[in-house]
Amino acid sequence: MSELLRLTGKNIREIRNAQKLTQQELAEKAGISSKYLGEIERAEVNLSVDVLGLIGKGLGVDACMLIASDVDTEESKKIHDIEMILHALDSEHVELLYILAKAMRDIRRD
Repeated sequence: MSELLRLTGKNIREIRNAQKLTQQELAEKAGISSKYLGEIERAEVNLSVDVLGLIGKGLGVDACMLIASDVDTEESKKIHDIEMILHALDSEHVELLYILAKAMRDIRRD
């Protein structure tokens, strides 16, 4: 198994779990079988860019998020965790957190 396939499967599983979706639910949203999704998450099969796009659409994220590099520093791990949390929220809560983050940034500038 390639490192990229392992990482992609791990990212898909983490985002899916953060959104409290079962493999079956995500597979239905993406239009693929749950068996195939399981194989992708376990890095047992190669997947096409088209399937990556379908899974990203099913999760509501850009496909590039699914192949993002593994996190290796404490700060990047925290940023990754924040991204996973954000994907699980509805748009209203994302907007509130966005406003809060901008306010925190502006306070630091002062």
